[in-house]
Amino acid sequence: MVMLAQLSLVLLMLLSVTTAAAGERVIALDRETVAILDTVAVGDIETARHRARELALRHPNYALAQLLQAELDSVAALDGARAASDSPWSPALLELLLEARARWHAHGAATRLAHSNDLEVLRDVPAPFLQFGKSVKRVVLVDVEHSMLSLYTVDAQRARRLRQHYVSSGSAGYGKRHEGDRKTPLGLYRIVGRLTDPSLPELYGSGALVLDYPNTFDHALGRTGSGIWLHGIPRARASRAPRSSEGCVTMSNEHLDALYGQIEPAGTLVLLTTDASKASENRLADLEAARRLFVNYRDGERQGAGENSALTPEQRRALTTVSEDDVTILMSDAVTGSFDAAALAMDIELDLGTDKHLTLYWTRAPNGSWILAHESLSALDT
Repeated sequence: MVMLAQLSLVLLMLLSVTTAAAGERVIALDRETVAILDTVAVGDIETARHRARELALRHPNYALAQLLQAELDSVAALDGARAASDSPWSPALLELLLEARARWHAHGAATRLAHSNDLEVLRDVPAPFLQFGKSVKRVVLVDVEHSMLSLYTVDAQRARRLRQHYVSSGSAGYGKRHEGDRKTPLGLYRIVGRLTDPSLPELYGSGALVLDYPNTFDHALGRTGSGIWLHGIPRARASRAPRSSEGCVTMSNEHLDALYGQIEPAGTLVLLTTDASKASENRLADLEAARRLFVNYRDGERQGAGENSALTPEQRRALTTVSEDDVTILMSDAVTGSFDAAALAMDIELDLGTDKHLTLYWTRAPNGSWILAHESLSALDT
């Protein structure tokens, strides 16, 4: 009982550690890690020990599985858990405990998402989004706070989750503003390139998907930096600590390879946010208000945009053919300059030979009305 109490104490310590900051096709490594932690939490040490030993044998380069096996074997031998001893935690042990905590919390966040009770009209739209337009085929939703990536396929403007798994992000947290701050940016991004294995150092594993950070909105807000990617990890490792990159989102090479095979950059949106389950209190009302806002913008009744528009006359003519049903709309504090208030972003495909898409960013005025903060126009030919 003393040893079980020690291990339970470790789990409580693990959950209280602070840092600078499963879907249908989750692979066995992720699922089995959470199963082991759940089994420990309910006190079934022998079953957890058996599962940890099997996981460590199948994944010899998965350091967290090796730690779980060692700790559980130690408890079974009545030696106590090393993480519960009086000795200071080494950096390597701390990283593994943080990874265990992040995986467990990510599993809990996924469970909450699966049991959310949105209105039927928004049931098939991930919480930060209000509506998908016709040009969106895939959505990569990265919850950097909970170290979780979800990939959705969008068909007839309804989303279905294809996969969900653990990821790592910037060692200094999130909300990137400056070059070299080691933070992962928050916001709405596009994939603008693919880098394959032969062209990359081993640090990046099997490849990388290049994001368009800093986009034009980032530039308008004075954010600097570059080279923000979704990429793999060295082959000698199975995972990384939750906060361990220079600002990129990293994942196992198996996860990255699967992601490679399931997306087309031109039809994919990437949202980096702090809470994938966070939604406005009245999503339906917000959706209706946002659709009216777009119609006013499309028809020339723009609020707070001034006289200068990023659109040419030809592009504005193309905009007049866009229905409010064809606009992707999201509400998230991830796309604001101060990260402390929700903002609207609208992504629109214009029917032009150059395959242009338009992104609008709206922020709240002191009186509660929406103000157009930025228009961004770019190509879809990635």
